[in-house]
Amino acid sequence: ESSILATNGPGELIGEMSVLGGGHRTASARSVGPARLLFLKEKALRLLIRQNPEIAFALFSVLIARLTEANELAVYLGGEQRALGEVEVLAGDIAGQVFPLRLSRAVLGKRRGPGLTEMLRLSLPSQDPGLLADHALVSVVEGQIFLRPLAGQVVFRGAPLTDEVAVGPVDEVRIGALQLRFKVAPA
Repeated sequence: ESSILATNGPGELIGEMSVLGGGHRTASARSVGPARLLFLKEKALRLLIRQNPEIAFALFSVLIARLTEANELAVYLGGEQRALGEVEVLAGDIAGQVFPLRLSRAVLGKRRGPGLTEMLRLSLPSQDPGLLADHALVSVVEGQIFLRPLAGQVVFRGAPLTDEVAVGPVDEVRIGALQLRFKVAPA
């Protein structure tokens, strides 16, 4: 029996650890539809990195994100899974629903599909086309919620958000047609 570890989208890397580490692959990949893939062997990848060192930094970012996900998943699966806060949907097609914030850091957006890494996201089951898969980053630090736009526009207090901001329970936040309220859990 197989388990889905992650659901990747266009432009994302798969198999980079086996190429960089010279080891065997630890998982298989399947496409749910037509796909164009670029396959690079280690020698070709090393040549590309020598010609353009920025490629190495892009790979580092991917590897760090994967390591962070693995650490968060281990903490989530091994911890008490107490909610650190919540997101309430005030307006939009899923108005009235409340979603717990169980991680200190999670990507907020549309559900990407099944998989273990989906537990590390704050996935909203909205059909709103304005909600993207990796819309924003939500962090809970020392009893305060922070929000930072990623791939999508976040409107905070009536203006587009360009950087990370602390969000309080009375702040108006809009993502697509969804109006959200963020609350920290009582200590």
